[in-house]
Amino acid sequence: MSSSPDLSALREGYKGHQCQLQALSRQVEDLAEELAKQAKQLSEERCRGDDAAKRLGDAEGELQELRRNVMAAESVLKGVEEVQRSQSEALDQMGPLQRVSTSIAMASDGAMEASA
Repeated sequence: MSSSPDLSALREGYKGHQCQLQALSRQVEDLAEELAKQAKQLSEERCRGDDAAKRLGDAEGELQELRRNVMAAESVLKGVEEVQRSQSEALDQMGPLQRVSTSIAMASDGAMEASA
């Protein structure tokens, strides 16, 4: 009969441990759910980060293209300014009547080029 109280104590201890295990199991399940939520959020944030990185790369490419266009436009503008300066110098060397005639011809050429 002395084993009977020991067996009862073991049963009570087992029941206590079983309750603790169930509580721990619930905590593990809760933590697993929380980790799954956090993993999903991190995945979504990574996707947003990837999208932002792609948009940034696209914007940098567009910026480079704009810089090339600006440089080309500046080069064309310098050429136009050089032509205008040359024409102005040539006009300064002509007589007044010849200047008017040449200006009209140049304006006519410009109008024809613009309409083409």
